[in-house]
Amino acid sequence: MDPPAPGWWNNCKSAGRFPRLGAARMSNQQEPLPVDRDQHNGWVDFYLGQARHQPNRRCSMMDSHFKVGIHYLMEDAKRIRRQALPEEIPPQIWQQLHKKLSRQP
Repeated sequence: MDPPAPGWWNNCKSAGRFPRLGAARMSNQQEPLPVDRDQHNGWVDFYLGQARHQPNRRCSMMDSHFKVGIHYLMEDAKRIRRQALPEEIPPQIWQQLHKKLSRQP
């Protein structure tokens, strides 16, 4: 069998641009994490992303003065630091979380 003639691809049509691997993941990384709110016994808990569904992996920050808890996954720390203040969360607590996460590697 002879090798293809030089320039055999010149008549081929492109199927278009292929998305880069991980492009969907990157777009998800830019979206704000969803915030789930739960209230009980005078406390308000905020679950960022999938933290509610991952009790063994989640980290928590509690503030007894405001009776607020924020629960998150460490893998979401970079997204949390880039995310604007969700309107449901008190600004003081969000700032405390940002300060805590900025000390993390």
